[in-house]
Amino acid sequence: MNDTAFLKSRFLIDKTEVASRHGVVVAQHPLAAEAGAKILAAGGNAIDAAVAAAAAITVVEPSMSS
Repeated sequence: MNDTAFLKSRFLIDKTEVASRHGVVVAQHPLAAEAGAKILAAGGNAIDAAVAAAAAITVVEPSMSS
C-alpha cells in the first residue's frame, strides 16, 4: 500500500433526526428517533431520550444494537 492510499468504508450511514420544541433526537431508525422525541416531549431529559431510543433500536433494528 502506498502513502496516498486510504481505506474507505463502502457503507452509507444515514441517520434520521426528529426535532421538537424540547430538543432533537437522532437515531439510525426513524421509529427509534421518534421514541426518544416522545420522551423529551413528555418532560424527560436527554438521558431518558437516549435510553428510549436505544431500547427502540433493539426492536426495530436488532442487528444494529449488538
